[in-house]
Amino acid sequence: MSDVRMVEYDDGLAAALVRMWRESAESWPPGFPCESKTPDWIRQKHENRDYIHTTLAMTGDRVVGYIRTKQYGGEPEAAYVAFVNVVTDMQGQGIGKKLLLDSIARVTEQGYYRLDLDTWPANKLAVPLYKKAGFIWVPETDVHMECYVPALLQRPEFMDFLGGKFWYDCHVRNTDIATDEERSSCGRRIFTYEFDNGEEKVRAEFDLAGRLLSGWRGAGIDGAVEPAERKFYFGKPVELTISGKDLPGRIPVESDEELRTPEAVKAGKEPIVLRAVPNVLDVPYARRERAPRVWLELLLQKPLRMGVGVAADDPVVLKNTAERVIPGQKKLRLDLKRRQEVKSATLSYRFDEGPTSELALDTSRATFFSAEVPLPDLSPGAHTLTVSVRTESASGGAREVLLTKGPLEQPLGWRSARVAVMETDSLRAVLYSRGGHLRIGPTGEQWAHPLSVVRLTAGPPLFGGDLPKQRYTLEVDGEGIHASCDWPSHPGVGFSQHYRLGPDDVLEGYAEVHNRSESPASFFFGAIGWGRLLRSGSFAMPIEETVLHSQVHEQLFPDFTTDFPRRVDDLPQPWLGNTRDNITCLATFDGWERLDMVYPRTEPVDLEPGGTLRSPLIRQITSIGGLKSVLGRASNKGWIAGRPPDSFTRFPEVEIPPVCPTGTEVTLRNPARGTRKACLYDGKEALAETDLSPGQSLSAKLEVPGQRSVELALGGVRPRFPVRVVETDASAEASGRNGNLHLGNDRFDVLINPEARGHVHSLKVEGKQWLHASDPEPSTFAYFSPWFGGIVPSVSLEGRFMSPLRLEDYECSSGKKKVRLWGFELPSWETSWTIDEDERCSIRITWTVSIFPGLPLIRTVLLVTPLAGHPFRGNTMVEGFFSPDGNLDSIELSYGSPRKVHCRDNPGCWTFLDGPGRLTGPAGGFVEAYPEPGTLLLAEDYSSMGCFLTAMALPGPTTRSACTWLVGRLRKDGGIAAAMSAYEKAVRPIFR
Repeated sequence: MSDVRMVEYDDGLAAALVRMWRESAESWPPGFPCESKTPDWIRQKHENRDYIHTTLAMTGDRVVGYIRTKQYGGEPEAAYVAFVNVVTDMQGQGIGKKLLLDSIARVTEQGYYRLDLDTWPANKLAVPLYKKAGFIWVPETDVHMECYVPALLQRPEFMDFLGGKFWYDCHVRNTDIATDEERSSCGRRIFTYEFDNGEEKVRAEFDLAGRLLSGWRGAGIDGAVEPAERKFYFGKPVELTISGKDLPGRIPVESDEELRTPEAVKAGKEPIVLRAVPNVLDVPYARRERAPRVWLELLLQKPLRMGVGVAADDPVVLKNTAERVIPGQKKLRLDLKRRQEVKSATLSYRFDEGPTSELALDTSRATFFSAEVPLPDLSPGAHTLTVSVRTESASGGAREVLLTKGPLEQPLGWRSARVAVMETDSLRAVLYSRGGHLRIGPTGEQWAHPLSVVRLTAGPPLFGGDLPKQRYTLEVDGEGIHASCDWPSHPGVGFSQHYRLGPDDVLEGYAEVHNRSESPASFFFGAIGWGRLLRSGSFAMPIEETVLHSQVHEQLFPDFTTDFPRRVDDLPQPWLGNTRDNITCLATFDGWERLDMVYPRTEPVDLEPGGTLRSPLIRQITSIGGLKSVLGRASNKGWIAGRPPDSFTRFPEVEIPPVCPTGTEVTLRNPARGTRKACLYDGKEALAETDLSPGQSLSAKLEVPGQRSVELALGGVRPRFPVRVVETDASAEASGRNGNLHLGNDRFDVLINPEARGHVHSLKVEGKQWLHASDPEPSTFAYFSPWFGGIVPSVSLEGRFMSPLRLEDYECSSGKKKVRLWGFELPSWETSWTIDEDERCSIRITWTVSIFPGLPLIRTVLLVTPLAGHPFRGNTMVEGFFSPDGNLDSIELSYGSPRKVHCRDNPGCWTFLDGPGRLTGPAGGFVEAYPEPGTLLLAEDYSSMGCFLTAMALPGPTTRSACTWLVGRLRKDGGIAAAMSAYEKAVRPIFR
């Protein structure tokens, strides 16, 4: 459109941007907060940010398009499209193209090498637009795209080739909606650009692991770099092949912890400079391999760098960093990952300065596996286990693992090349050299799932900067653990973090900026993640004369821009907290001035050359216990360590299921020390009675079918349990139907497609469909693609929550199974997958769907089992998307007692529930989810698009997500719901 003009953003356009977002709501997935944005939110979002530019497309005074580009943290030469948007009614008119090309021109002018963007998987219709603009869809990502056109536009040879023509018009491009799968001769991922000016062609190849040019043909340049092998291993020399006129044929590359090459090689008339560049760390948007670079520099009119990413590693990688040894423990499990394709290896190990021993490893079992080494009789305190693994052709580096054995009289500090650790008897803080973030968790538990992750950083910017992406140098001394690095985006400036974990389990930290440059600059500090658990339960904030302590409803309450103050002085006391599962995380930040997106930060301060700037101190308590007890510790400084038991005994002790067949025996046991009178009642009828001595039990059978009220009286205490008793001849079946797996009883029919992720895609209640699903081809919805709907198993690796494993791409096996529960024999279908892949995991996934006879109940269990002992690190979930009564937009989402109803005018609001959740349709149909112990329920509301109920495995050693779904009508099945709720409350740990 010729009347569309490009305008730089200023705060005077904030209200026009609010209108743009509201006019764009239909184009974004449910859950994206288009409707809730305010002018203040817009202005705050653009304050003190690292944006390269924010450009608006306008017609008159209306904003019809928007693009915001920022510096890419961790890669100073790369830029990132944070947002691009066109209002719904103006799409398809070339506005998006104008915005993208304008952004490419702007980042090129400022010297950036590359421009990246991401979009949600369901937005694949935008992929052709991005590809026409030079973006490639990086394989194995959903959907990460990179554009290397800025690198080409900065080459004088390329500009001469264009001869004044617009590069977009010369670009030869495949715009298929698919990842750009292209491999070199050795198997590395590449992408090739082709341009045709009508007389000559230019082909430029880019190495995706190294993120740089690896080959060029045309416009007077002819050269390419190729490794002799795809993978490099420590202790195994390899070569790079250099092809092209006046270029050397081969260059040797060696690697232990770092790559090494000759400084220069002779070829033709001039020496060619070589460089081995240290590893660039992961950036937050690109979920794929990142490798150190080896490049050569050709001395052309403008020096041209050409090279590849070379990812060297141990042939067998050790995953352990710190372990707690318990008294009497005889062996230590080491978690390993095979990088080299070998069937056997040798593990050498020694404890402290003791003798070296060896252990033969069978590496043929799986990519991820475990091995056990014998433990000597270690004294209390700290010890170091040194491990190395060698194969026939490669020798790995020496790796160290911290071993601690309690009790510890003082907090212990220790470091290796990759981590620094502080530990007390109950808490462990691990500081990582990659990224400088600190993980806090309990000792003696599997370290795959910390309680919280915190870091201190500096700015500008506070978010999206490059400090969290650097490799830090770690130190340990009597004051604590420390991490320092150079600040790439601020040449000559250094940054450091300092932490101390005290004997009272209080973490203290501060940061410093060191200006070693020749120019003054302005800096501020920020504290990210402090006072926050990884999975929010409820938040706490001091308000006048009391404390606001409430459950978190993400994207609804609390709201960062309205419920939290912008300045610390506006809080009655300088602290914020978070609680979940009887764990409380509390941060105090006296001396900090501001709150930015709920996290403390300071005001900017000018720092002269040679000066050092230190942040205020920040403290965090991560403790077992409720908010009241932790606040008492913070105020009185009388810290108490300890952990309540994970299980407990109630009085009286009862064994009774919520639903059961006739003839089920219920049991009452006396766990107390004295003899007490006991009686079992079915309604008013006494089934059995006697005096129970300590440890004795009283049992009786429930013979009458129907809704019962069972009381179990012991010593004057009479807990009452609603129970549904079912005729023993009630039926249910499991059978096959047209490629689907079928389950059914006299209330409903269930269909499962094993080839499509094993999803339950049809659930008909009395002939009416109650699921929002698609089959056989998956549809797209929200951020997930493909999206199947219905009841779906979902498994994702650690750090890849939004990118679950595509189970539909793996072979599966299915078969009938009988599951026994509460006296029933449940007809079931079991589907399983085996995944053993280098970049993923070595696991067996089992998905079991069962149906109850005579009852409107379905039970689903998702189990992940390691193939060879290596623990699974990731998320295990069962997602259920329902439409009770066949309706979506009139569903009521409710939970808790008293029952709370979710607000439906804020699509995308979600929260973790502390018990069952219910979806109720307009005609009284309902679905209620009962997560079993070890499983947490997540409720996510998409307004008119329906509701999710997700059963998610809790962090820890468990990899099992189990949930029972009650599907019925309130008038007919309210009694079953009452029985299920009473049982769920009775069996869950009291300290959940």
